[in-house]
Amino acid sequence: MLFDFSNGHNADNVMFAISSCCEKPPSLSPTAYILNGAVDNNLIAKTKLSLNVWQHLALVLERNVMYIYLDASIIATRPSTHQPRNVQRAKSFIGTCNYSGYEPFIGIMDDFRIYYKPLSAYEILQVMNEDV
Repeated sequence: MLFDFSNGHNADNVMFAISSCCEKPPSLSPTAYILNGAVDNNLIAKTKLSLNVWQHLALVLERNVMYIYLDASIIATRPSTHQPRNVQRAKSFIGTCNYSGYEPFIGIMDDFRIYYKPLSAYEILQVMNEDV
């Protein structure tokens, strides 16, 4: 799990993982989830991550569309049937989550950012190429 911003299990979760729940070994297909109670919306990329190389991942929620970027290229997109609710999230994690079926992230994160607006593909490319 890369991150889980929520209020607990099935409670306003916005999550981003390197595979779907409970996959052993992990599929390495980036997966995004928006859960508003029992209603969920997910996006699973068909492109798999490579092991032992630096890669740049980005999740963008723009209006009613979710995007997953890998190295500044869109690898998955779909309409989002609902947006995250505007609530305070008290049980938020980076590298793990509120669910027992997910493995914690094992790797190195060089940078983690949250923006107040959706970034364009060009802006994601600029961020990816910055020295941190």
